[in-house]
Amino acid sequence: MLRSRFFLLPAVLVLVLLPRPGWSAGGAGTLEQLAARAEALEERLDEGEGLEPEIRDLESGFISLLRQDPENRAVATELASFYGNWPWALKTPAPALLELVRTSHDPAGLARIFVEPVGEGRHRLQAQIAFAAGSSRPSDPVVWDLAAKVAPEPAWKISLQEEAFRARLAASSASSDTSSTPALAARWLSRLLTNGFLHRALVAYREMAPEIRAAIDDDSAVPDGDFGDCCGSRRDLRLELATAAFLDGERETAGRLLRIAIQDPAVRRPLEAYEEQDSLLLLRRLMERALAAPPDDGFDLLTESLMDYMGGWDVVRPLLVGRLAECEAYPALAAYELEQVALSFRNEDEPFEPDSSVPARVRTAKEGIDADREALARSLEDQARAAEAAARTALGPDPAAPIVARLLAAPAVPVFAERPLPRGIKPVRRSDERIEADLKAAAQRVHLPSGLGVARVERKGKQVAAIVESQGLDPVGEVSAGAYWVLLSGDGGATWGAPLYTGLRINQPYVVRPVSALSLFDGDHLRLEVEVRELDTNLISFPPIGLPVKRAAEGLFLDLPLAILTRDSDGDGLTDLTEARLLTDPHAADSDGDGLADGDDPLPGVPQSAADASPATQALAAVVEKIAGVGGRALIEGVVGPPTMVSCCGRREGPPVIERTVFFMGERPLFAGLRPDRRVVVLTPAEADAAAKALGPFYPLELSLFLFDHGGHRAFVIWSASWQGGILSLEEKDGQWIVTEVSSWIT
Repeated sequence: MLRSRFFLLPAVLVLVLLPRPGWSAGGAGTLEQLAARAEALEERLDEGEGLEPEIRDLESGFISLLRQDPENRAVATELASFYGNWPWALKTPAPALLELVRTSHDPAGLARIFVEPVGEGRHRLQAQIAFAAGSSRPSDPVVWDLAAKVAPEPAWKISLQEEAFRARLAASSASSDTSSTPALAARWLSRLLTNGFLHRALVAYREMAPEIRAAIDDDSAVPDGDFGDCCGSRRDLRLELATAAFLDGERETAGRLLRIAIQDPAVRRPLEAYEEQDSLLLLRRLMERALAAPPDDGFDLLTESLMDYMGGWDVVRPLLVGRLAECEAYPALAAYELEQVALSFRNEDEPFEPDSSVPARVRTAKEGIDADREALARSLEDQARAAEAAARTALGPDPAAPIVARLLAAPAVPVFAERPLPRGIKPVRRSDERIEADLKAAAQRVHLPSGLGVARVERKGKQVAAIVESQGLDPVGEVSAGAYWVLLSGDGGATWGAPLYTGLRINQPYVVRPVSALSLFDGDHLRLEVEVRELDTNLISFPPIGLPVKRAAEGLFLDLPLAILTRDSDGDGLTDLTEARLLTDPHAADSDGDGLADGDDPLPGVPQSAADASPATQALAAVVEKIAGVGGRALIEGVVGPPTMVSCCGRREGPPVIERTVFFMGERPLFAGLRPDRRVVVLTPAEADAAAKALGPFYPLELSLFLFDHGGHRAFVIWSASWQGGILSLEEKDGQWIVTEVSSWIT
């Protein structure tokens, strides 16, 4: 097996090439043995956390060898490679290594061996090593520059980069070496801009010495390969500082920096000379529009900015697009961009604390940046909410909002009692293969309708009950097969009643046992044996592989009264349990008051009228047609446990089975006038979040952005279904909306 390496020469070969006087005779052999053990351990990676004692033991061996000769770079290089292979297991190095770094004759050189291979990012272990080097050489700008590269939190990165710049200035005053000062200044400004501290960056830029500002102005401060390239796009601090100045209200400074930037031949090249959607030129064009404020519609430029890497590598351009969108009467776009930036402020690692001493001014700067970052996040969230409110107002009233809010606020009431299995009855154990075969045979004997996931089937005379699985009301994508439904037949399976929704979502927390010694039939009740296998929703990621459970139990059954399963309090054709899932009112036959009973309404919650039809409705209909089938293409990956689903059976004529409801996350008034051919439920993002907390996770189709140009003939859509999504461009031609897929993604 090839090992992951951060260096070009094997450690033992380096030993041969660079012999050390203090190196013991057996040192090379010991290092070779440790390297072989490390390679063998890598092959057991799938054992997970159980390997940590062995990993720590190997670390101890490397450190013991390094202690014999702390300046031996070969051992340090091998240990750095070892650390790089186990970032999840070793979040901090052993204290003995940190002490070796602190007492080294060249702390910066030793720290560089550990830091440079992992590169820019958030690396907790390597950061601890860099901090250790800095604690013994606090005046060395190199160690703080290294620490800034790997520090886990933005506040640490910024404060450390400032310290590297200040330390270089102090060192330069005593020598003629100023070659790296502009580069450190540029890195500091870049970290400020990347993390949204635009005003701080402008103040820092203005306070720099004229020769440093001049180096930044002519773009010589950013060496190639030194954070100058990201995602195929070159950075230009002049353009970013110009943007920061514009957003800070300094139009004169913005214009000056923009003029300096566009004198650069690289920035003045025509669009055709760039790769498609080049970020550098796009930022220039946005700034030119911001300063010129032309009267034409900026729809094309604004939406182009969304197609270029969907957010880019920092917050400067999204903030500019948000400001332009507000100025050009596109509040939905402003809200989208501001929300994205606000989310980036909230997506932080767990707090990081160095194990070594830190200069007081660095810690003070870090704490100040943390406070400013929190204030910035709140400000952005407030701005996003204001833009959302403006966009929502432009769409018109939402009569269903108070109804949904009331239903979500109602306390959850247990529907089915959980009880222990009766004395003498224990869970039945069978192989997965036999369970699958028995379920399929049982489903065929009672002529179950096709296309169902069957969890359990039982017959008692002419009575047949089947517990089936469906995502019809529970679009959970790849996480599970959805929720359990009950099918009942009184004539041995010749005919079946309407499917009855139980509201029991798979692994939330129950899983139906496919075979049971407890009879399913109990008069007008069903007794359903289950296991508790509760999914840990905090650990869901896409694609879900080996989803863990946080609670497990067996020897239980649920008492399901048929009266609860069939109850329809308002007589609208939907059971109360179904209405609880749809967030319609179980005590009002027509929840949205449009004259259609909830059971017949394809858009419950969105009042319908002929007056609502518009070109926008036609565009939305084209989008819904394009993406509404996404949920059915998801792979089903359940939690590890007993088999609970068997696809069956052959083709058979019969009643409609379980109608699939399509859930959208967006604004309800946008859907007014739509005439879908199946039920569509629309929830706002806040409602969808509340529903997920109350009812369990589900994954509606999200219309993150639905934007029309001011002429009403073009539209731009960003959508997502958690595991799949994309960008659509729409144009009206001869009364028809043509949908073009600009880009797409799938996990």
